[in-house]
Amino acid sequence: MEAQKDCLVRAISKDGFVNAVAVYTRGLTERARQIHHTSPVATAALGRALAACSMMGNALKDNGASVTMQIKGDGPLGTILTVSDSEGNVRGYVQNPAVDLALREDGKLDVGTAVGHSGTLTVIKDLNMREPYVGTVDLLGGEIAEDVAGYFVESEQIPTACALGVLVDVDQSVQCAGGYLIQLLPGAGEDTIAKVEGGITRLCAVFRDADTIPEVGPLRSGRDQFLQLLMPHQALYYHDGESIFCTQFINVYDYSGLNIGGKSYFNTPVHPHVAHRDNRGRNVAYEHTEFTSGKEIKQAAGNAGIGLTYANETPFFHFADYRTAASNDLPGAPAAKTISITHSESYRTRLSYNSWGRSYKLEMYNRSKKAYENTVDELTGKQLTFDNVVVCFADIAAYAGDSHDVQSVNYVAGGQAYLFTRGGVQVGRWEKPHPTHPLKLYTETGEEMTLNRGKTYLALVDNDEWSNFSY
Repeated sequence: MEAQKDCLVRAISKDGFVNAVAVYTRGLTERARQIHHTSPVATAALGRALAACSMMGNALKDNGASVTMQIKGDGPLGTILTVSDSEGNVRGYVQNPAVDLALREDGKLDVGTAVGHSGTLTVIKDLNMREPYVGTVDLLGGEIAEDVAGYFVESEQIPTACALGVLVDVDQSVQCAGGYLIQLLPGAGEDTIAKVEGGITRLCAVFRDADTIPEVGPLRSGRDQFLQLLMPHQALYYHDGESIFCTQFINVYDYSGLNIGGKSYFNTPVHPHVAHRDNRGRNVAYEHTEFTSGKEIKQAAGNAGIGLTYANETPFFHFADYRTAASNDLPGAPAAKTISITHSESYRTRLSYNSWGRSYKLEMYNRSKKAYENTVDELTGKQLTFDNVVVCFADIAAYAGDSHDVQSVNYVAGGQAYLFTRGGVQVGRWEKPHPTHPLKLYTETGEEMTLNRGKTYLALVDNDEWSNFSY
């Protein structure tokens, strides 16, 4: 059978919001191995860099343009240098090609250690202008794919998912090599982003104090629908960036003193966040590699001069009295053992009641596998569980104008609410007449709903998804 020839393929989504390029580079990488006499780990590192640079070069519009990518890590491989023209023709070298390292515990080549976990990635674009464009970012771990994605996000402000791979055979020849870049173009909305990023959406976790916060993430940008839930309780809102609508609420209601990681729209004061990067060994978009912790949040608050103790005696909801060990078992209420919630085609959740633990276990839909999977806390290895599940239906739509599909929740109108606890369901209504007022849950007869003590999962669901809701 004739060997597959090297190739590069470009594509763009029908709506023009997603750009993709993929390369197959086995022949190129094998030829580089033969020329430079590289060890297996050096072959993998150089092959990944060649594939990435080829895709970057092919994106240049001018025929005489070129791109140079230089990786200078603190690992034993030293500098990796690659150069590509506008057609994707690429060449390169690694400073110390004979370096060899033991395999990782999972049996894979340890490219990250060979390149180095610290250092820089520099991209130089010669666009036939007076001065070349130069962008430099810190390495995120040396695996190259995540470093390339980080460059596009930090230096060019283009959300990017990148994967690169080289499979080295037992005789040290290259068996397979290639990679891809998927990038969001201007105007891509939240629904498009969710599809590109695997159906992942924003969740907002609420903690009683910073000392109870473990490592949490990925850290995402702020949204006003979460801020409006937090504002009445004087909760610190911690995130990385935010929509202009979120900043507008912060400005109007003077919430900058409890907002860390925001933007300076409307000349609003900005307090930088503190976080760290970790891709968890997965090829994920750069946006999904940022994590933080209680220790880092306390550091950021200290840097901003923000105190973390607030005298607020009002809980989020009306809970059963802990002093008398009271429990709301919803006597006479219909049974509800499985709750299915659909936010969009790619974002669905399911919660199943466990009578032994008296809690609801969370699952999320994996679109690629077309099946639900347990949602597991990485720190404990256990499935996420909740004592209460609250589902509130609301009118949710994109803000008017060029909002990039940032969603607005019509809190003022209120809507139908469902409380699930102890295996039963209570139907009522929710209200939040003003951004500074807390969200309240009421029964059909007008009393405030009583939640059981413990963790609560709150879902705000678009009225358009009513027909896909079941229990």
